[in-house]
Amino acid sequence: MRPGCVLKSRVAVKNNEDKKPVKRLLSPFMRMAATVMLILALSISGWWWMNQSGHPKELAFQSFEEVSNNVLPDGSAVALNKNSEIIYPSKFKGGVRKVKLKGEAFFDVKRDTERPFMIDAGPVTITVLGTSFNVRNTGTEVEVIVETGRVKVQYGEKTIVLEAGEKTVVSSDHQELSKEEQKDQLHNYYRSRVFVCDNTPLWRLVEILKEAYDVEIVFGRDALRDLQWDITLNNESLDAILQLMSETFDIKVKKQDNKIILQ
Repeated sequence: MRPGCVLKSRVAVKNNEDKKPVKRLLSPFMRMAATVMLILALSISGWWWMNQSGHPKELAFQSFEEVSNNVLPDGSAVALNKNSEIIYPSKFKGGVRKVKLKGEAFFDVKRDTERPFMIDAGPVTITVLGTSFNVRNTGTEVEVIVETGRVKVQYGEKTIVLEAGEKTVVSSDHQELSKEEQKDQLHNYYRSRVFVCDNTPLWRLVEILKEAYDVEIVFGRDALRDLQWDITLNNESLDAILQLMSETFDIKVKKQDNKIILQ
């Protein structure tokens, strides 16, 4: 064999060795990026499945130390009092709009005659088509007060219909479904910051003041409980309200051990 041919052969072998596949390892950064992309893809798929396959996601509005104003997927407005929660689906599906309430809320429900709006408030179920009303669920007591329209309230197998200006209260002590006239507008205090008393007994106002200002107020004399007050208190401080009460009814206000005593 000629020397030139041997040289060419060696060169060819060398070139073939150079063409062997080279294994390339992904850098840590690329592996991390791939993991993030996979998680993102799975999240998007899960979101699509929950919202498009007939299984809406469960969401919640919560309030803590402040009143919270919210809008539900159907356009209904909800004002949550402090320390309250409403649970609802990301999208109302089927023939009913259903939510769950813990605490207190004012509902202004968007009218939809084909899809009733239902509230699960513990042992009580409230059903409306489109109206405004207040619901207070403490766990041991449920109070429903209607401002406009009509509201159906169900407790067990019993059902009543409330009109504007009417209310019902269901508790462990009072398990009957009955309606009565709502004589004041004090339930609106957390939305308006106005206390409207229309010949309201002091015991009723004191109940609301305890909730609004998170204080303990007690009567030192039972005779004070049924004194009636006709006044509108517009965003007043607690001290200012107690001062007016003291001047109007000749009541002494005593503060003792984180408690306010009216005597």
